[in-house]
Amino acid sequence: MEQLKNMFKAAMRWLNTKEFTAMTAAGAAVLLWFLGMKVAAGVAIGVFCTRNWDILKDLFNSIKA
Repeated sequence: MEQLKNMFKAAMRWLNTKEFTAMTAAGAAVLLWFLGMKVAAGVAIGVFCTRNWDILKDLFNSIKA
């Protein structure tokens, strides 16, 4: 039971990361693009780019520090 709790906590920590948000936005953008909703896909691509920029910025700050 303790292992299940630890796995659940690890999954929840991963879901609350920028990487998960970026991957979800990319998947939503592709789906919306295929469905013909190009404006909504553009918004999802914007979220994807913003999250990736945050990830890169944090990476550069950690290397610099």
